[in-house]
Amino acid sequence: MTRRARRSYTPEFKEQMVELYRIRSKSRAEITREYDITPSAFDHWIKQYNQLESFKEADNRIAKETELRRFKKINN
Repeated sequence: MTRRARRSYTPEFKEQMVELYRIRSKSRAEITREYDITPSAFDHWIKQYNQLESFKEADNRIAKETELRRFKKINN
């Protein structure tokens, strides 16, 4: 069995795939097959979107972490 090369996807692409699934436009199997996404990656995207409603890193930070990053930038 050969290993797939690691691929990266944009937050917009992930969100589009999850939305296709959420509106029941396509089944999970159809999406993973048609867009050549591993089922485990797709399941992770669905879980992540359901919990955080965003794939953008900045949107998913808690306020304290954002404030800490801002503080570090000022002091560097």
